[in-house]
Amino acid sequence: MMLTHLIEVGPAEIERQAMPSGTDTVTAAEFMEMGTPSGDLVLRCGSARVRLTSLDRVYWPEEGITKGALLKYYLRVAPVLLPLVRDRPTILKRFPRGVGEASFFQHDLESGPEYLKAARITHDSTPRDYAVYSTPAALLYLVNLGNIEQHPWHSRIQSLERPDWLVLDLDPHDTEWESVVEVAQVSRQVLQEHGLDPFLKTSGSRGLHLYIPLKPGPTYTEVSEFAAKVCEEVAGRIPSIATTERALKKRQKGQVYLDWVQNALGKSAVAPYSARAGRGATVSCPITWEELESGATIQDFDLDSVPMRLERGLDPWKELFQHRQRLPLAD
Repeated sequence: MMLTHLIEVGPAEIERQAMPSGTDTVTAAEFMEMGTPSGDLVLRCGSARVRLTSLDRVYWPEEGITKGALLKYYLRVAPVLLPLVRDRPTILKRFPRGVGEASFFQHDLESGPEYLKAARITHDSTPRDYAVYSTPAALLYLVNLGNIEQHPWHSRIQSLERPDWLVLDLDPHDTEWESVVEVAQVSRQVLQEHGLDPFLKTSGSRGLHLYIPLKPGPTYTEVSEFAAKVCEEVAGRIPSIATTERALKKRQKGQVYLDWVQNALGKSAVAPYSARAGRGATVSCPITWEELESGATIQDFDLDSVPMRLERGLDPWKELFQHRQRLPLAD
Protein backbone atom coordinates (compact mmCIF):
# COMPACT_ATOMS: atom_id res chain seq x y z
CA MET A 1 0.00 0.00 0.00
CA MET A 2 1.22 3.51 -0.75
CA LEU A 3 0.08 6.77 0.78
CA THR A 4 1.23 10.11 -0.53
CA HIS A 5 0.73 13.82 -0.14
CA LEU A 6 2.53 16.73 -1.72
CA ILE A 7 4.48 18.97 0.63
CA GLU A 8 6.67 21.98 0.36
CA VAL A 9 10.00 21.33 2.02
CA GLY A 10 9.11 22.38 5.56
CA PRO A 11 10.66 25.29 7.45
CA ALA A 12 12.98 23.05 9.49
CA GLU A 13 14.16 21.39 6.31
CA ILE A 14 14.70 24.49 4.18
CA GLU A 15 18.30 24.75 3.10
CA ARG A 16 19.72 28.05 4.21
CA GLN A 17 21.30 29.48 1.09
CA ALA A 18 23.10 32.53 2.40
CA MET A 19 25.13 33.70 -0.56
CA PRO A 20 28.79 34.47 0.10
CA SER A 21 29.70 38.10 -0.34
CA GLY A 22 31.10 38.77 -3.77
CA THR A 23 29.11 36.02 -5.49
CA ASP A 24 27.95 37.25 -8.89
CA THR A 25 24.22 37.21 -9.66
CA VAL A 26 23.30 36.77 -13.32
CA THR A 27 20.19 36.28 -15.42
CA ALA A 28 19.59 33.11 -17.42
CA ALA A 29 20.40 35.01 -20.61
CA GLU A 30 23.69 36.27 -19.16
CA PHE A 31 24.58 32.78 -17.98
CA MET A 32 23.98 31.31 -21.44
CA GLU A 33 26.25 33.94 -22.99
CA MET A 34 29.19 32.96 -20.77
CA GLY A 35 31.81 31.02 -22.69
CA THR A 36 33.07 28.74 -19.93
CA PRO A 37 31.51 29.60 -16.55
CA SER A 38 33.79 29.10 -13.57
CA GLY A 39 33.62 29.30 -9.80
CA ASP A 40 30.25 29.95 -8.17
CA LEU A 41 27.40 32.25 -9.07
CA VAL A 42 23.74 32.90 -8.35
CA LEU A 43 21.32 32.47 -11.23
CA ARG A 44 18.08 34.45 -11.32
CA CYS A 45 15.58 31.95 -12.68
CA GLY A 46 12.11 33.44 -12.61
CA SER A 47 11.46 34.51 -9.04
CA ALA A 48 13.97 31.96 -7.68
CA ARG A 49 17.66 32.37 -6.97
CA VAL A 50 19.68 29.24 -7.69
CA ARG A 51 23.21 28.95 -6.36
CA LEU A 52 25.42 27.18 -8.90
CA THR A 53 28.78 25.95 -7.64
CA SER A 54 32.11 24.67 -9.01
CA LEU A 55 31.06 25.50 -12.55
CA ASP A 56 34.51 24.74 -13.98
CA ARG A 57 34.63 21.24 -12.49
CA VAL A 58 35.21 18.77 -15.34
CA TYR A 59 32.37 16.24 -15.45
CA TRP A 60 33.41 14.37 -18.62
CA PRO A 61 37.25 14.18 -18.51
CA GLU A 62 37.76 12.66 -21.96
CA GLU A 63 35.60 15.29 -23.61
CA GLY A 64 36.60 18.17 -21.32
CA ILE A 65 32.95 19.00 -20.60
CA THR A 66 32.31 20.93 -17.40
CA LYS A 67 29.51 21.14 -14.90
CA GLY A 68 28.75 24.62 -16.21
CA ALA A 69 28.23 23.22 -19.71
CA LEU A 70 25.82 20.60 -18.34
CA LEU A 71 23.80 23.26 -16.52
CA LYS A 72 23.63 25.36 -19.67
CA TYR A 73 22.39 22.29 -21.57
CA TYR A 74 19.55 21.71 -19.09
CA LEU A 75 18.60 25.36 -19.16
CA ARG A 76 18.32 25.14 -22.96
CA VAL A 77 16.19 21.98 -23.00
CA ALA A 78 14.02 22.78 -19.97
CA PRO A 79 11.10 24.01 -22.15
CA VAL A 80 10.75 20.56 -23.77
CA LEU A 81 11.94 18.41 -20.88
CA LEU A 82 9.81 19.82 -18.05
CA PRO A 83 6.36 19.28 -19.64
CA LEU A 84 7.22 15.57 -19.87
CA VAL A 85 8.48 15.17 -16.29
CA ARG A 86 6.66 17.89 -14.34
CA ASP A 87 4.95 16.64 -11.14
CA ARG A 88 6.82 13.34 -11.26
CA PRO A 89 8.88 12.16 -8.27
CA THR A 90 12.48 11.52 -9.19
CA ILE A 91 15.21 9.17 -8.11
CA LEU A 92 18.40 11.20 -7.95
CA LYS A 93 21.54 9.58 -9.36
CA ARG A 94 24.31 11.86 -8.18
CA PHE A 95 27.84 12.14 -9.57
CA PRO A 96 29.34 14.83 -7.29
CA ARG A 97 32.79 14.58 -8.88
CA GLY A 98 31.65 13.81 -12.40
CA VAL A 99 31.59 10.84 -14.75
CA GLY A 100 33.87 7.96 -13.82
CA GLU A 101 33.93 8.91 -10.15
CA ALA A 102 31.82 7.51 -7.32
CA SER A 103 28.06 7.94 -7.71
CA PHE A 104 25.06 7.13 -5.56
CA PHE A 105 21.26 7.00 -5.70
CA GLN A 106 19.17 9.27 -3.48
CA HIS A 107 15.46 8.77 -2.90
CA ASP A 108 15.02 10.81 0.26
CA LEU A 109 15.58 14.58 0.38
CA GLU A 110 17.12 15.90 3.55
CA SER A 111 16.76 19.58 2.72
CA GLY A 112 16.24 21.96 -0.16
CA PRO A 113 15.49 25.56 -1.10
CA GLU A 114 11.97 26.96 -0.79
CA TYR A 115 11.26 26.56 -4.51
CA LEU A 116 11.97 22.80 -4.50
CA LYS A 117 8.87 20.66 -4.05
CA ALA A 118 8.82 17.19 -2.55
CA ALA A 119 6.31 14.36 -2.27
CA ARG A 120 6.29 12.31 0.91
CA ILE A 121 5.68 8.76 -0.28
CA THR A 122 5.34 5.68 1.87
CA HIS A 123 6.45 2.75 -0.26
CA ASP A 124 7.57 -0.63 1.09
CA SER A 125 6.68 0.69 4.57
CA THR A 126 9.32 3.41 4.36
CA PRO A 127 8.33 7.10 4.09
CA ARG A 128 10.62 9.17 1.88
CA ASP A 129 10.56 12.74 0.63
CA TYR A 130 11.11 12.52 -3.12
CA ALA A 131 12.13 15.54 -5.16
CA VAL A 132 9.40 16.46 -7.64
CA TYR A 133 10.11 18.11 -10.98
CA SER A 134 8.42 21.49 -11.22
CA THR A 135 10.31 24.54 -12.52
CA PRO A 136 13.58 25.28 -14.33
CA ALA A 137 15.00 26.52 -11.02
CA ALA A 138 14.22 23.20 -9.31
CA LEU A 139 15.74 21.27 -12.22
CA LEU A 140 18.95 23.31 -12.12
CA TYR A 141 19.20 22.93 -8.35
CA LEU A 142 19.08 19.13 -8.72
CA VAL A 143 21.61 19.15 -11.56
CA ASN A 144 23.92 21.31 -9.47
CA LEU A 145 23.94 18.50 -6.88
CA GLY A 146 25.60 16.30 -9.49
CA ASN A 147 22.33 14.78 -10.73
CA ILE A 148 23.59 14.37 -14.30
CA GLU A 149 20.79 12.02 -15.33
CA GLN A 150 17.06 12.50 -14.76
CA HIS A 151 15.13 9.41 -13.63
CA PRO A 152 11.43 10.26 -13.13
CA TRP A 153 8.68 7.91 -12.02
CA HIS A 154 6.12 6.77 -14.59
CA SER A 155 3.28 8.55 -12.77
CA ARG A 156 2.62 12.03 -11.44
CA ILE A 157 1.77 13.04 -7.90
CA GLN A 158 -1.86 13.76 -8.82
CA SER A 159 -2.40 10.05 -9.61
CA LEU A 160 0.63 8.35 -8.20
CA GLU A 161 -0.51 4.74 -8.46
CA ARG A 162 -1.52 5.02 -12.14
CA PRO A 163 1.28 5.49 -14.68
CA ASP A 164 0.64 7.74 -17.66
CA TRP A 165 3.06 5.97 -19.96
CA LEU A 166 4.31 2.44 -20.67
CA VAL A 167 7.99 1.83 -21.37
CA LEU A 168 9.74 -0.95 -23.26
CA ASP A 169 13.48 -0.79 -22.65
CA LEU A 170 15.56 -2.53 -25.33
CA ASP A 171 18.84 -3.25 -23.56
CA PRO A 172 21.59 -4.80 -25.72
CA HIS A 173 24.72 -6.51 -24.47
CA ASP A 174 27.52 -7.25 -26.93
CA THR A 175 24.92 -6.79 -29.67
CA GLU A 176 25.13 -5.29 -33.15
CA TRP A 177 23.19 -2.03 -33.54
CA GLU A 178 21.34 -3.50 -36.50
CA SER A 179 19.86 -6.11 -34.15
CA VAL A 180 18.68 -3.41 -31.74
CA VAL A 181 16.95 -1.65 -34.64
CA GLU A 182 15.28 -4.90 -35.76
CA VAL A 183 14.03 -5.64 -32.24
CA ALA A 184 12.60 -2.12 -32.06
CA GLN A 185 10.82 -2.55 -35.37
CA VAL A 186 9.32 -5.90 -34.39
CA SER A 187 8.26 -4.44 -31.03
CA ARG A 188 6.53 -1.63 -32.89
CA GLN A 189 4.77 -4.15 -35.12
CA VAL A 190 3.51 -6.18 -32.13
CA LEU A 191 2.27 -3.02 -30.39
CA GLN A 192 0.50 -1.89 -33.55
CA GLU A 193 -1.24 -5.27 -33.75
CA HIS A 194 -2.60 -4.47 -30.29
CA GLY A 195 -3.86 -1.12 -31.59
CA LEU A 196 -1.01 0.95 -30.11
CA ASP A 197 1.42 3.36 -31.77
CA PRO A 198 4.73 3.71 -29.89
CA PHE A 199 6.93 6.78 -29.63
CA LEU A 200 10.68 6.24 -29.82
CA LYS A 201 13.81 7.59 -28.17
CA THR A 202 17.42 6.56 -27.79
CA SER A 203 18.40 5.46 -24.31
CA GLY A 204 21.52 7.59 -24.60
CA SER A 205 23.50 4.60 -23.38
CA ARG A 206 23.27 1.48 -25.56
CA GLY A 207 19.69 0.83 -26.60
CA LEU A 208 16.29 2.22 -27.47
CA HIS A 209 13.11 2.99 -25.53
CA LEU A 210 9.55 2.65 -26.82
CA TYR A 211 6.86 4.68 -25.03
CA ILE A 212 3.07 4.50 -25.11
CA PRO A 213 1.36 7.60 -23.59
CA LEU A 214 -1.63 6.22 -21.70
CA LYS A 215 -5.21 7.30 -21.21
CA PRO A 216 -6.03 7.49 -17.47
CA GLY A 217 -7.00 4.24 -15.82
CA PRO A 218 -4.49 1.37 -15.80
CA THR A 219 -2.64 0.51 -12.61
CA TYR A 220 1.06 -0.24 -12.44
CA THR A 221 0.24 -3.94 -12.23
CA GLU A 222 -1.91 -3.82 -15.37
CA VAL A 223 0.70 -1.85 -17.31
CA SER A 224 3.50 -4.20 -16.23
CA GLU A 225 1.51 -7.31 -17.15
CA PHE A 226 0.67 -5.94 -20.59
CA ALA A 227 4.28 -4.88 -21.19
CA ALA A 228 5.44 -8.38 -20.22
CA LYS A 229 2.97 -9.90 -22.68
CA VAL A 230 4.24 -7.72 -25.53
CA CYS A 231 7.87 -8.51 -24.74
CA GLU A 232 7.16 -12.25 -24.71
CA GLU A 233 5.48 -11.95 -28.11
CA VAL A 234 8.48 -10.10 -29.54
CA ALA A 235 10.98 -12.58 -28.10
CA GLY A 236 8.90 -15.45 -29.49
CA ARG A 237 9.08 -14.03 -33.02
CA ILE A 238 12.82 -13.30 -33.11
CA PRO A 239 14.40 -15.50 -30.39
CA SER A 240 17.87 -15.35 -31.90
CA ILE A 241 18.20 -11.62 -31.14
CA ALA A 242 15.53 -10.90 -28.48
CA THR A 243 14.97 -12.28 -25.00
CA THR A 244 13.09 -11.58 -21.78
CA GLU A 245 15.74 -13.41 -19.72
CA ARG A 246 16.86 -10.95 -17.06
CA ALA A 247 20.01 -12.81 -15.97
CA LEU A 248 22.86 -11.76 -18.25
CA LYS A 249 24.69 -15.08 -17.91
CA LYS A 250 21.62 -16.93 -19.22
CA ARG A 251 21.31 -14.85 -22.39
CA GLN A 252 22.77 -15.82 -25.71
CA LYS A 253 25.47 -13.62 -27.16
CA GLY A 254 24.04 -10.90 -29.35
CA GLN A 255 20.56 -10.85 -27.82
CA VAL A 256 18.66 -7.70 -26.86
CA TYR A 257 16.98 -7.86 -23.46
CA LEU A 258 13.35 -6.70 -23.56
CA ASP A 259 12.93 -5.09 -20.16
CA TRP A 260 9.33 -4.64 -19.03
CA VAL A 261 10.16 -4.84 -15.30
CA GLN A 262 10.89 -1.10 -15.16
CA ASN A 263 7.13 -0.46 -15.42
CA ALA A 264 6.66 -1.48 -11.78
CA LEU A 265 5.64 0.90 -9.02
CA GLY A 266 8.58 2.91 -7.74
CA LYS A 267 10.77 2.16 -10.77
CA SER A 268 11.95 4.75 -13.25
CA ALA A 269 13.52 5.18 -16.67
CA VAL A 270 15.87 7.86 -17.88
CA ALA A 271 13.88 10.89 -19.01
CA PRO A 272 13.61 12.13 -22.58
CA TYR A 273 16.27 14.80 -23.14
CA SER A 274 18.25 13.64 -20.11
CA ALA A 275 22.02 13.65 -20.37
CA ARG A 276 23.74 10.33 -19.70
CA ALA A 277 26.79 9.85 -17.52
CA GLY A 278 28.81 7.97 -20.10
CA ARG A 279 31.37 8.52 -22.83
CA GLY A 280 30.50 11.21 -25.34
CA ALA A 281 28.03 13.07 -23.11
CA THR A 282 25.20 11.51 -25.06
CA VAL A 283 21.52 12.29 -24.50
CA SER A 284 18.40 10.13 -24.35
CA CYS A 285 16.79 11.79 -27.34
CA PRO A 286 13.31 11.41 -28.87
CA ILE A 287 13.59 10.47 -32.54
CA THR A 288 11.27 9.43 -35.33
CA TRP A 289 11.01 5.94 -36.76
CA GLU A 290 12.15 7.38 -40.08
CA GLU A 291 15.34 8.64 -38.46
CA LEU A 292 16.02 5.21 -36.99
CA GLU A 293 15.52 3.56 -40.36
CA SER A 294 17.82 6.15 -41.95
CA GLY A 295 20.73 5.15 -39.72
CA ALA A 296 20.46 7.25 -36.55
CA THR A 297 22.63 5.95 -33.68
CA ILE A 298 23.19 6.73 -30.00
CA GLN A 299 26.25 8.88 -30.75
CA ASP A 300 24.29 11.27 -32.98
CA PHE A 301 22.63 12.91 -29.96
CA ASP A 302 24.71 14.71 -27.35
CA LEU A 303 24.87 17.93 -25.30
CA ASP A 304 25.78 19.93 -28.40
CA SER A 305 23.63 18.40 -31.12
CA VAL A 306 20.34 18.05 -29.23
CA PRO A 307 19.83 21.78 -28.49
CA MET A 308 20.67 22.60 -32.11
CA ARG A 309 18.17 19.96 -33.19
CA LEU A 310 15.48 21.59 -31.06
CA GLU A 311 16.31 25.02 -32.47
CA ARG A 312 15.53 23.56 -35.90
CA GLY A 313 12.11 22.52 -34.61
CA LEU A 314 12.88 18.78 -34.41
CA ASP A 315 10.93 17.62 -31.35
CA PRO A 316 9.14 14.32 -32.15
CA TRP A 317 7.57 14.18 -28.67
CA LYS A 318 6.13 17.70 -28.72
CA GLU A 319 2.57 16.34 -28.81
CA LEU A 320 3.20 13.09 -26.93
CA PHE A 321 0.33 13.50 -24.48
CA GLN A 322 -2.08 14.59 -27.19
CA HIS A 323 -1.87 10.98 -28.37
CA ARG A 324 -2.80 9.09 -25.21
CA GLN A 325 -3.79 5.50 -25.92
CA ARG A 326 -5.92 2.91 -24.17
CA LEU A 327 -4.37 -0.41 -23.23
CA PRO A 328 -6.31 -3.40 -24.57
CA LEU A 329 -6.56 -4.98 -21.13
CA ALA A 330 -9.34 -7.31 -22.15
CA ASP A 331 -7.04 -9.15 -24.59
